[in-house]
Parts: sequence; C-alpha cells; structure tokens
Amino acid sequence: MNIVLVGYYGYKNFGDELLLLWLIKYLNKHYKISSLSIVSPERVWLQERLERHWNEYWFFEEIASIKIIDAVPSISSEVDMLVIWGGEVLTDARKLPYNGRNYLLRYRHYVWHKKLIFAGGIGTIIRPGTHFLYNRLLWTAQSVITREKYSYEIVKKYTNKGILHKDFAYDALEWIDAKSLISSIPGEYSILNCNTHIYTPASLEKITQWVKVQEWLGRVLYFIAWTAGEDDSDLVIYHKLKKLFPTLNYLDRTKYSIKELATLIWWAKHGLAARLHVVLMLDWAWIPYEPLVYQEKVQRLLDKE
Repeated sequence: MNIVLVGYYGYKNFGDELLLLWLIKYLNKHYKISSLSIVSPERVWLQERLERHWNEYWFFEEIASIKIIDAVPSISSEVDMLVIWGGEVLTDARKLPYNGRNYLLRYRHYVWHKKLIFAGGIGTIIRPGTHFLYNRLLWTAQSVITREKYSYEIVKKYTNKGILHKDFAYDALEWIDAKSLISSIPGEYSILNCNTHIYTPASLEKITQWVKVQEWLGRVLYFIAWTAGEDDSDLVIYHKLKKLFPTLNYLDRTKYSIKELATLIWWAKHGLAARLHVVLMLDWAWIPYEPLVYQEKVQRLLDKE
C-alpha cells in the first residue's frame, strides 16, 4: 500500500518526532506498507533524525521504501491512503482554518474518495460549525485512531471506525529499557521545560519556587527546549529564565536520539514541564513532576482519560 503521512514533521519538534516512529510501525502492521512518503518542509533535518533512530528501532527495515516529500500529491489516484496525524488533529483550540477546515480544501480529493485516516487527539467542540466539520471528516475517514478516551468518545458520535489507542509516544518509550542504561549526565539533576504560551506571572512564580527547592536539594537544573532553532518559543523562555536563575543549564536535545533522551529523563530526580510530551515522558519514567497546563491535551493526560 502506498501511504502518504502528513503531520508536524520536520519542524524540529521532538514530540512529533517521537510519535512518528511508532505511528510508522502501527501503520505497517495494519496496512502492510510498500511505500511510505512523509510530507515535510525540512527534508534534510527529518532525514538525519530518522537515520539516527534507524538502529534503535528495527521496524524501519520492514518497509520497502520511505521517502520525504515536499507536498501531498495533488492526484489522489497515486496514493492509497492519506494519513493525517496531530497532537490534536482536529481542534477548536486553533484558529480558522487550522482547526481542520483546511483539510476540506487542501485534501478535498482524498475526502471525496474516502482515502483518509486521522490519528491523534480530537478536541472539544467550541465554535459553531465544528459539528458539521467533524461530521464530514470523521464520517469520511477510513479509520480514526485516537490516543485517549475523551477523543474516542467524540469520534463515536460520528463514526463506528474509531480506534482507541494510547499515545504512540508510550509505545516508543516502552521499547526502551531505560533503567538498564546509564545517563550521560552525572549526579542529581532536575528537568525544566516551558514556552511562551504558558509564561505568565503565575507560572513564573511556580518556576521560581520550584528552582529554589531544587537548588536547596543540591540538584543541577537543565532546561529542555522541545523544539529547535533560534526562533523557538522554548528557547526564548530559556534565555529569559537564565537571567533570573544563573545556575540553569541548557540541554540541547538535538544532540540526542530518542533512546538517549529517554534515559536522561528516566534518571532525573524531578521535573516541571509544559510541553505535552515532556510531561508524558516524566509520567512514563515515574519521575515526580509538576505540570504547567496550557492545552486541553495536557489536561487530558493528567486526567488519564
């Protein structure tokens, strides 16, 4: 089967990179992929990251061909299935048309020929008209793979093709025997993550108190920017926090594979995080942590829905 995968790939977001690996495995298990094309604006970056993970995840070898392309083929007859993945693949939390309405326009041929699979979270309906959007897209889809119960319950209102599956990041992490590995960071340390969306006076006060406690316990502090690049919102916050807390160190996650970064988080003593998959990894590793909640999907993770 010739499958094209569309998501937030190549934008240097570690969470999406983490999800991509096990989504590939899941799709190959259920659809027997002969050719897989991943749409990405940063082909070189994504290729380098995939090659880095190649030896850690053996299932890449099961797929005959993996290509990185610039755009979804406009002629749907060339593709057997278009898979659209997102942390919240349909959500009113995003501005129009990025809540899903753009799919009706950009991928209308795939919608018409029912060659769609959605995978990820489905957001709560807030805006008028979203009911129509969900009805059109979810009913048309060949399958809707949801990552938590709340999304699954929404999908059930529109189609019987919903599948409840845990977040693919858990699959990728459970493959790693982190407790048998050794962290490359010596001594006791704690992990911090924050971005511009949650950098508020209330959050800053929470961060300040957290830093004081961790320093009192003698732990080295590391800030992880979940996305990469000088214009990254996480990195912007790191520079602001560094001025307030000179002992805060920067952990460049682009230098690590998924296995290596998972090991670093596994052996951390505590965490304070905003990004969904930083919170998820802390949760997976049974590390005591405090969340900075700014998205529905983070709250759902905390609620274990």
